[in-house]
Amino acid sequence: MRTPIPDDVATEVLYQHDRTCCVCNEPGKAIQIHHIDEDPSNHDPNNLAVLCLQDHEETQIRGGFGRKLRALDVTKCRDEWTRRVRERRAEVDKIVIERLAAVRVEEPTPPPVAPERKPFRYRPSAKILALYLQKVPDILAVAYAKADDITAEEGDTARHGQQRNLSWAS
Repeated sequence: MRTPIPDDVATEVLYQHDRTCCVCNEPGKAIQIHHIDEDPSNHDPNNLAVLCLQDHEETQIRGGFGRKLRALDVTKCRDEWTRRVRERRAEVDKIVIERLAAVRVEEPTPPPVAPERKPFRYRPSAKILALYLQKVPDILAVAYAKADDITAEEGDTARHGQQRNLSWAS
């Protein structure tokens, strides 16, 4: 028996998929949440995937000579797509932190010191940290807008094996 997907589960699944079909990765298309095991009452997030209407229809068609989307196909696409979304978001977060700190986020290399001395670590003042924190919402908004642009371009560049250049110059 079909039951509605709980709002918190649907919201999390849509977020993990960046509201984009995990098969075609084309942003902006109409989407649906698909039950991989075809049990419309099983709302376990591991059983759900976001598909565009065209790809969702491919899961419903049986028979014929054409290759249809099977549960294993959808699961593989889902896992790969959500991994890419997580990595892209982590990269955006890293860029935001770098812009906040105005330095590259890397493990600091301590200067050579005598064994009894502790390595130097930069610690910004409370005033500087407060200024950084005030800018976080603005920087996050810009970063996520840029990530949306990257998502829109990602399908074409991934298909052609091209490398993206992330430019944050305004």
